[in-house]
Parts: sequence; structure tokens; C-alpha cells
Amino acid sequence: MKKGLFFLFLFCFATLFSQTSGKRKMDSIYSKQLGTAFEYRQTGRPNEAIKLINQTLEYAKKENVDSLKARAYNILSLVFLDLEDKEASFEHLAIAEKIYLKIKDSAKLAIVYNNKGSFFYADNRIGNLSKRIDSSNVYYMKAMKIAKLIDNKKSMFLLASNIGCNYNEKGDYKKAMVYLNMALKLMDYSDLNRVKGWLFFYIAEANRGVKAYNIAHENYDKSVAVFKKYGYLSDLSDVYVYMSEVYELQNNLVLANQYLLKRIKIKDSLDVIEKEDLAKE
Repeated sequence: MKKGLFFLFLFCFATLFSQTSGKRKMDSIYSKQLGTAFEYRQTGRPNEAIKLINQTLEYAKKENVDSLKARAYNILSLVFLDLEDKEASFEHLAIAEKIYLKIKDSAKLAIVYNNKGSFFYADNRIGNLSKRIDSSNVYYMKAMKIAKLIDNKKSMFLLASNIGCNYNEKGDYKKAMVYLNMALKLMDYSDLNRVKGWLFFYIAEANRGVKAYNIAHENYDKSVAVFKKYGYLSDLSDVYVYMSEVYELQNNLVLANQYLLKRIKIKDSLDVIEKEDLAKE
């Protein structure tokens, strides 16, 4: 009798282990799918991103995987923010925040607060730029407090970069460089290549603000190198505009026009890609 129970127990345990192992595998597959969705969002392919996110949400709800649900809602909020659907963006961000509070994931909660900071910066309904930046910084600082507490250097890098950008926008270049230099020191802890590209851009802009044009150009070039390497064409196009403006300030109209032409070329390429994506649908 005891032997029979022993074998029965082993069989049940093996079945349970197989089911758990299978579930973990599926969780991993959908987690990678969200990573792909995030990349689609960063490279200007929102429709493809939404499709993958919705597939993941369907699985996560069925299997009750809170971490996947929260991450999916978080990325979805960013896609809607890019599409300028602010109500949908904030709604999904609030759901992600609620789930992360429930499962007590401080690291991910810091990311949600960072994204709230980005939301308030982009929301014209809040008021003028200065008010939006102040509202944005409230959440960036809230996130930074958590990131420092748990010593999450990846989040600290992202937040320092965003806070530096905000101070740039306010014209406080000295304070901006405090945070941008902090981000620069933390850069190796992060795999957020797009943010790295924008960090160099923010440093360039801070130097442009104090008319240190040569240092500005050095950092614009670094930003361009990152965006080219990882295929962030829309971002690359934006940087070319600012580079053109600085060359115009330096009365170098030849280079100013060259960078405007580069931007036009990239914009034409992006239009072709967008039409191809629409054709696939």
C-alpha cells in the first residue's frame, strides 16, 4: 500500500512539474514577445506592437500572470502616448501601476512612475510647458527615490536622463548637466540603446544652450552613431534638424543644408516603410 502511494505521489509530482515547466516556458515566450513589441514601438511600428501586446494580454489574463499583464499594459500605454491618445495611455498606465502595487514589484513601479513623468510632460491639457515639466519631475523624482532605495542603476540611468532633459527644456543647463553627467556614469548598466542615443542629444543641447557648439557637435555625432547602429530612423531624422540649426547659428549654411537634405531622405524612407506596414494589414 505504501509503495503504491509512493509511486502515485511521484507520478503526480512529475505531472505537476511538467505543467509548471510548460507554463514557465510559455511565460518566457510571451515575455520575449513583449520585448519585440517594445522594439516595434521604438522603431515607429505601433500597429505591430499593439498586435503582439494584445496576444500577450489574452494569454496573461487566461493564465493569471500578473507580471506579464502589468508589463503589457505599461508598454501599451507608451504606444498610445506615441499615437497621442492620452486618455488611453493614462488608463493603461494606471492599470499597470495597480498591478505592480499589488505584487509589490518596486523596480517595475519605478518604471511606471517614470512613464507617468513622460505622460505629464506630453499632456498639453495640464498647461504651459513649465507646468508640464514641473508635474513631470514630480513623478521622475518619485521614481528616482525608489530606484536609489533598491539600487537599481538601470532605472537611475533612465530617470537621470529624463530629468536632465526636463531641465534643458527649462533653460537650466547647469542643473541639466548634473543629471546628464549622472546618467553618463550609469550608462553601462543599461541596455536601453534608444535612451543612450537621446542622452548624447540632451548633452549636445545643454552645450548648445551655453554656446559651446564644438562640444554640442561631438555629442550630436554620438547620438547619430547610436541611432544609426540600432535603426532608430525617426530619432535620427529629428537629430539632423537640430544639427542643421546649430550649423546655421555658426553661419555654416553648406553643412546646415546638408543635414536638412539627410533628414528629407530619411523621412522619405520612413514613408515607404509606413506604406509597406499598412499594406501588410
